[in-house]
Amino acid sequence: MQEQFLNDESAQLTVLHHLQIAIQACIDIGQYLISGEGWGMPGTLSEIAYILEEHGVISAEQTTSIVGMFGFRNILVHVYTDVDLKKAYQIWTCKSNDIETYLQAVFTYFDI
Repeated sequence: MQEQFLNDESAQLTVLHHLQIAIQACIDIGQYLISGEGWGMPGTLSEIAYILEEHGVISAEQTTSIVGMFGFRNILVHVYTDVDLKKAYQIWTCKSNDIETYLQAVFTYFDI
């Protein structure tokens, strides 16, 4: 399946775009929560995850995963370097549950 992905530019563009949107949503939700609760102003995207962890919204394990995804989002948006398509595939197939877990933690915080 990974080889098929690596040879299909349309699939690559679709996955990269959806990852960017999903990760950006996590960033926006985190910033909204931090601002609404008056927990300060994160100086970096990574700080969003650390602040949420500090206030018990997400676990240390979730923080590690989300910080990595935030960094990957920066690569996608700012094209710091060529996108590692194998890493993108791994995030899409193995780490997308981490996005769901992050969102569930936020929903739990809001008692939704």
